[in-house]
Amino acid sequence: FRLMDGTVAAIAVVCALLVGVISWRNIIYLRIRRVAISDKQSLLYWRAFHVLIFVKAKTDGNTVKTLTEIKRRVLSSQGKVIYLGKTITAPLRSTQLTKLLGEEVNWDGIALVQYPTKAHFEHSIPHLQLSDTCQKHFLMGFQRSMLLNLLLPVLLLIRSVTVNIKGAYPFKPAANLPTTALKELNFVGKDGEKAVIIVNLLKKSHNPAEVAANDRYAAKMTALMGKFSYGPIHIGKAVPLCSGLDFDSVALVYYPGRNWFRHMAKSEWFQTILKEKTLADTEATITVPIYHGNE
Repeated sequence: FRLMDGTVAAIAVVCALLVGVISWRNIIYLRIRRVAISDKQSLLYWRAFHVLIFVKAKTDGNTVKTLTEIKRRVLSSQGKVIYLGKTITAPLRSTQLTKLLGEEVNWDGIALVQYPTKAHFEHSIPHLQLSDTCQKHFLMGFQRSMLLNLLLPVLLLIRSVTVNIKGAYPFKPAANLPTTALKELNFVGKDGEKAVIIVNLLKKSHNPAEVAANDRYAAKMTALMGKFSYGPIHIGKAVPLCSGLDFDSVALVYYPGRNWFRHMAKSEWFQTILKEKTLADTEATITVPIYHGNE
């Protein structure tokens, strides 16, 4: 019985430590989301269906005003607005999305919204009247696992101590950037001073060699993220809301400001590991937060 009591006590201590680490890491990321990103995602929820609304403002419209109007309509249809972002650029374009829309659309902004279920969102679509609000729009749903996203900060921390990223930081500028390298981001004023959010639609390759290469890239990137407390803030299984699209997942990734992102993107370390990033298809849109209450 003493041995059993000791085992139970050890398990209790391990569980307490695990809960403590999860809580500590989530407090760090929660503060970042609330202050730097103005992200309104609740840590705990029982059911939710998330939707990304990609917006092209009308020719005589304003991106912030367009997103603010979408926010008003979402709230009045019993939805919740999680994040509003103004688009800076889209360095990676999806072949699927271009084919579906008939062209590469330069989105002006993105809204991340939440409804209790997919059915609730679909019921709200007539009320949102997106076609009247903007010139063009595109919807992508996803199922955001509460447990997985709660564990993300801890998983990033573990990755930071298990993967070797020697030479990653401080960032050393690459001597010769390839022609495909990310160009200077066209930030205006204080845009992106505190945060840059990249909205990713992802489709994995079915080639084992490409999957292994992409995993190596992801391991190194997430190790750096875990070391400096940034990275994915929303990940989930993609749920396309229109036919003709086949994405596996959605990921919104936070970077601590435009300067950090620029220096990282142009660093020798990043340009080296970027060669292993291999996906079947992806749409990556770089955004900066529109702060709630200051629209």
